[in-house]
Amino acid sequence: MSVQYAYDGSFPGVLCALCASLGEKERPFGIVSEREFQPALLAPTVPVTTDDDRAGRFMERITTVMGRHVRRTLVRAFLSDLPGRELRLYDYLAFLRDRGPRGDACLTHPSVAPVRDLARQVTVEAHRLTGLARFARVDEGLLLALMEPRHLILPLIAPHFIRRFPAERWAMIDVGRGVGLYWDTKEPHEIESGPETTRLLNSIPVEEGQDIYEKMWRRYFKDIAIPERRNPRCQRRFMPVRYWKYLTEKR
Repeated sequence: MSVQYAYDGSFPGVLCALCASLGEKERPFGIVSEREFQPALLAPTVPVTTDDDRAGRFMERITTVMGRHVRRTLVRAFLSDLPGRELRLYDYLAFLRDRGPRGDACLTHPSVAPVRDLARQVTVEAHRLTGLARFARVDEGLLLALMEPRHLILPLIAPHFIRRFPAERWAMIDVGRGVGLYWDTKEPHEIESGPETTRLLNSIPVEEGQDIYEKMWRRYFKDIAIPERRNPRCQRRFMPVRYWKYLTEKR
């Protein structure tokens, strides 16, 4: 009888669940995080304990046998944060286990295409938000950026801003998920947010003079535009409307 695996929602946790399920002969009924867990009538639930060492060994084996590109695809597809992605990851790894590393090149195969597509979506959004994240300096010199990405891309874009602002304290908040990352000039920290925290962050008075820079940026954005070449459709393609809420030049 197939079973349902339940894990804690973390990436090491899903690696442990995948390792356990791939060791069985039968495809699991499901692999679900604790936040999405619902008892299955047709399958018993097997709780998976997160073991960082086991997860590390499993990922190292994937990298050695299948290649770094498969590792990258796994990480980014998981960060899509979409329900059902875990079972897709299982199908992807099971196919590569049977076909070998070259199986990843079977782009139209039903076990490969969905995972590669999720990884691509996450990569595109992470690339966009490295350019569309807008920081404002708030009290005590903290740089703050609010955003509502479709995917869990903060871990992917954080290294870019660490390199860009290594000596500044900054925080990025994923408003929709209530999570964030804080850089204290030495190391990044995961932080939790919520409706009340987000409201307070939005109401924090900006540092004196900050409005001047925002007005200058809006004026610059307006002045460099060429009215005769205005193309709203093209603009929305590269700067989707869902990001405008937190763009200084669009407020």
